[in-house]
Amino acid sequence: MKYLNRIGLILAALLTVQCTEEGDKLYPIVENPGWTAVAEDFVTEVPDWKADAAGTASAPEWILDMQGNDTMPVWSDPDKSIFPTSMTAVVRLTPFLERYATENDVMAAFIGDECRGVASRIEVDGKSLYFVLIKAADDEAGNVEFRYYNTHTNMLYRSVAEEVPYEINKVYGTPDAPEYPDFEQSGRYPHVLDAVVSVDLAQVGLKPAENDMLMAFVDGAPRAIVHNAANQVYTLEVRTRSTDEKVTFKYYSAAANAVYRAVEVASVGKAYGTMEAPQALTLVPEVSMAAYVEVPEILASIATSDDKVAAFIDGICCGVGELLEDRTYKIIIKGHEGQESKLTFMYYNARCKYMYTAAECVDFGNGTEVGSVADPYTMPLAVEGKHPLKMTATFCMDADFARGTAEGDLVAAFVGDECRGVATSLVTADGTRVYCMEINGSVSADERVKIKYYSARKSYLYETEGTFRFTADTAYGTEEAPKQLVLVHVM
Repeated sequence: MKYLNRIGLILAALLTVQCTEEGDKLYPIVENPGWTAVAEDFVTEVPDWKADAAGTASAPEWILDMQGNDTMPVWSDPDKSIFPTSMTAVVRLTPFLERYATENDVMAAFIGDECRGVASRIEVDGKSLYFVLIKAADDEAGNVEFRYYNTHTNMLYRSVAEEVPYEINKVYGTPDAPEYPDFEQSGRYPHVLDAVVSVDLAQVGLKPAENDMLMAFVDGAPRAIVHNAANQVYTLEVRTRSTDEKVTFKYYSAAANAVYRAVEVASVGKAYGTMEAPQALTLVPEVSMAAYVEVPEILASIATSDDKVAAFIDGICCGVGELLEDRTYKIIIKGHEGQESKLTFMYYNARCKYMYTAAECVDFGNGTEVGSVADPYTMPLAVEGKHPLKMTATFCMDADFARGTAEGDLVAAFVGDECRGVATSLVTADGTRVYCMEINGSVSADERVKIKYYSARKSYLYETEGTFRFTADTAYGTEEAPKQLVLVHVM
């Protein structure tokens, strides 16, 4: 019996350690829970996202490649005793070929594969003309083909023979009105596109500089002669090998040390812009992609026109969104050659001052597009566990309960098991201790809030019997009229 009495005393002592008595009841002793609200992505400042505009490109050498590998011919005048008749030709090179002409160039006239006259190059009133006496037999019925060799480019050109039938004593061209044999059809670039284009440098945050350049490209190679550049309007003679080739444009900014490409693509066959109406080019960084993105529908209720979207590669901002319409943004994303990184999108909600992230969700691809204006890509922003909305709450205790409160007590708001806000206490002018807090809430959920209270003096845990609805941008009680908490012990 004595043994049993001792066990009873020990059990009673243990119960005394874990519980204390209030009135005629025993309640559990609880260690300080140290409540903190679940981590949120609120920000205190509006992000000043800017893509790095500085480049490392040196001034490019954009030159039309005219080089060939033809051997310089040796042409001789024919035997005049064999060819007693003649016709005279005065011809000139086209302005395009004259750009590459030298004093050592040679020209001759052929009928079939026989040389029938070698030209003399003579300067007349500042023009380089070629005079050719073309010899033939009395009964010649062939056509005259002119051949021209350019020593600077090592290229041999041939005119279209069918265009010039041989006629005795015919005068083909004069010094005042020389003929222009069609040599270009046998050259590297027989087709031409006349282009007049304009660029808006302010569109990409640039200012014109003296050494800026614009060039037309086909298959990555420069293909144009720039004839005029004034006030950001450029006149180009674009040369192509066929009418199927597509022409693109690039712009070098000396101020930014960077190359930009135009989004627009031109086709050969008709003029591309005029001096009266130049074709406007939309510039983007040379290594870049476009993304048309939208904020998910779940966040539509909090989206505003002051929100911001940006793209990041390895934590560095590489493009800032332009708002096209409600929740839809266009981003030009700058990369670098050979980049194989994934894009992260960040969305700043101005109403809630809250940041959302869609981490590494899209592959960077130079020249590609993600989404479109009509069908934007929905950013997979992480929204689970995010509570961007806020409401305020202010509480007090009834007079009897308040006498047992202390400075170290804790008051917190819970939705389910999540702590959504912790109160700070203050004493009002009339001596009432009140507890003020901000409570964070979800965008789409219908959430109920329960208040819990920890007494530091008694080590008791209390909670409200009921809950109240989370309602964004409202106040549940104020300092002047706090809500009185009705608390019960947590058993």
